Amino acid sequence: MLKLDPITTLAIASLLYLIGVYIVNHISILKRLCIPAPVIGGLLFSILVAILQSTHVLTIKLDSEFIQNFFMLAFFTTIGLGASLKLLRLGWKNINLYISSSAVSLQFFKISLVFHWQKY
Repeated sequence: MLKLDPITTLAIASLLYLIGVYIVNHISILKRLCIPAPVIGGLLFSILVAILQSTHVLTIKLDSEFIQNFFMLAFFTTIGLGASLKLLRLGWKNINLYISSSAVSLQFFKISLVFHWQKY
């Protein structure tokens, strides 16, 4: 097991952010779909950690409790600041479709849980 302290965790997160920026700048569909660079870097890291853990090669434990709340708040604030009324108007149909399909899917899930638990 590899345990990383908060400073090392922050350094890895910074490196992954820079890798995410590089990937977003070089793959046009990610830029066009407004996929944030931290999401790309974090996804790559989570895939790497999942592969290492599932093959029993290495388990990585990040000590991120100290910095997690601050950076999560900063990340979601910057995502919110990137939104504008113009973008919301352009994507309103897609947003409405997403919310509607999520609501319908949630109802089907709740119904399936009711029938599942009635068996027991």
